[in-house]
Formats: sequence, C-alpha cells, structure tokens
Amino acid sequence: AFEPYPVAYQALSKNMARLTNVTSVHAALGANVGTVPFSIYPTNIGASCLGRMQGCEVVDVPQTTLDVRLADVERLDFIHLDAEGMESEILKGAEGLIRRFQPSLMIEVIDDWLKRYGSSSMLLMQQIAQMGYYTLLKMQPNAAQFDVLAMPMRKMASLSESVKAALVAATRA
Repeated sequence: AFEPYPVAYQALSKNMARLTNVTSVHAALGANVGTVPFSIYPTNIGASCLGRMQGCEVVDVPQTTLDVRLADVERLDFIHLDAEGMESEILKGAEGLIRRFQPSLMIEVIDDWLKRYGSSSMLLMQQIAQMGYYTLLKMQPNAAQFDVLAMPMRKMASLSESVKAALVAATRA
C-alpha cells in the first residue's frame, strides 16, 4: 500500500501493523522516481494530490514507480488505484509489471482529476485497452466518477459464461 500524505501514512502503518502480508510505503506513485510536491487540502485530506494547488499546504514527498518498487515480486494478481488523477501516470510506471503478470485492475476514475495531469477518462480507457485489457464500468450516482474493473483479455477469455455474467451484473448493481 502506497500513501504519500505523511499523516495518512502514519495511520495506515499503524492500522496495518499486525498484517504480515501487507507492506506500507511512504511514497507517491507515478511514472518517475524522485521527489514531488504534494498539496494537502485543508478540508478534505482525501482529495490531497500531487502538485502545487492554491490554498493548500505543500510538502515534498518521495515518488516511485511500481516497476521499481516491486521489481523483485514473484506474483502480482491485482492492482487497486485511487490516486486522485494520477492513475494514468501510475500505469505508465507499472508497464513492466503489467506485461509480466497481467494483474486485474480496479481503478477509480474522476475525469476532472485526470485532467490535472494531462489525461482524461477517455485517454485512460484507451491506455487500458492498449495494454490488452477488457473493461467493465460501474457508474457512481453522481456520474462524475466511476470505477473500472479491467481484466486481461486472455484471462477474461478463460472465464466461464456464468462468471462473466456475474461480473457484468456486479458493475450494474
């Protein structure tokens, strides 16, 4: 689990202290390695994001890529991204892992936040398709955001028809 916001990282580490199968990392994810500015929204820490945003406290945080940080893993089945618009950049920084393991993906998509970093929901969906993934969408009530479940085409092809139907039904619930 990766968390760039220092206070949230401390809480995450404390909450996961007893879990032996999870590692918490104080870093932002992206397409590059280095140090990046992180803006902390005063009224909604969950909307804090990379970059310098007006009216926010800004702290520098480490940034890494999934390819670098997880270079030595032997198995990767699933990636969940909820990164306030950095999802496309994170996928760029995970291209090697994705090619190697073809994990299923769950991605929260908010178009306005993707635009902060030069992307959009349409571009993100094209990026996922170009990686060889089939996508299922689950719209949120406000329609400004949606969740994407993306499965590699080769894995999707091997699922039974009943499992495929259950996945499709789950995205409509």
